[in-house]
Amino acid sequence: MAIHVYVGPTLPACEVTAVIPGARLHPPARNGDLLSERLNPGDQVLLIDGIHHEAGSVRQPEILDLLADGVIVVGAAGMGALRAAELHEFGMAGVGEICDLYLAKLLTGTDEIATAYGRGPDYVKVSEALVNIRHVLRLARQIGFVGNRSVLALISHARALPYAGRTWTRIGHSVRRSEPSLLPVLALVRDYARTNAAAMDLMALDARRALGYVAAVPELSAPASSIRL
Repeated sequence: MAIHVYVGPTLPACEVTAVIPGARLHPPARNGDLLSERLNPGDQVLLIDGIHHEAGSVRQPEILDLLADGVIVVGAAGMGALRAAELHEFGMAGVGEICDLYLAKLLTGTDEIATAYGRGPDYVKVSEALVNIRHVLRLARQIGFVGNRSVLALISHARALPYAGRTWTRIGHSVRRSEPSLLPVLALVRDYARTNAAAMDLMALDARRALGYVAAVPELSAPASSIRL
């Protein structure tokens, strides 16, 4: 049984192989990539990262083809979370909070998980996923750094930016131009995020949950709708 992991900016390759020794690593998946491998019944595919542009993104039919052939497909964090939410009724397993948010229709579309990153092998991120920005603001609100109104305003500034330029610095520039009163709040949020970096990246947290899940359960037999971590 082979385990194929499609991952890029969300987690470094060394984390994947530390949890799943022998995993076959692939870059963020493009349309057709999943069908280009010689996969057998019982093989596992863990889809974490994928190309975000609609013309090149992983399509639902190729995942359905794999499922029909007895390949186990798990999704989390990035494109994997979105596709798992769309296809959970057909047997694709989803792991993590982001997938749950998509299932609940609290997130929609690829804009939430889209990031810009450099070429492999390191795939260094140069922008931040909107779902991670939401996560940081939610945690900051829970501990009283920011109120609901400020959270909504900062999310609005983030959403207005193109995903490739969505950074905390660019959000700060946007705030300075139109809502400078938010700058002290934004500074508190950014300091909080920097000092609690390990908890701030929800996509990475979900990806690690998925790695642990795949490593712990070599043969998945439960329907995807019952697989929730």
